[in-house]
Amino acid sequence: MIPWFDLTEVKVFAARFVEDLCRIRSSGAARGDKPAQIAKRIDKLMQDAVTFERTHKLNFYKKAQLVSLVRSGLSERAIPTDEIESVSRHLLGTPLATVAGAGKADV
Repeated sequence: MIPWFDLTEVKVFAARFVEDLCRIRSSGAARGDKPAQIAKRIDKLMQDAVTFERTHKLNFYKKAQLVSLVRSGLSERAIPTDEIESVSRHLLGTPLATVAGAGKADV
């Protein structure tokens, strides 16, 4: 398979991300955690997503698939639409990987 289209790591990360986000939401509510504590854990998870995107240098296709997999996974778990949109916007808001030599003009 062409590496540009290989989604193996993206699929694994998306599944883990959805699982972790749902666990944080449910376990925090069950323990009676304050909303600020839950938000802090979710922020950490979002930072992990940014780190994943940067270390794996996701291209446009992989990033789109990541967002799609996370959206569908959260939707299957009956997460409210506004939260799904918020997570999606966050994932889309991180910059794409730069291509070596991009922006350099051959003169």
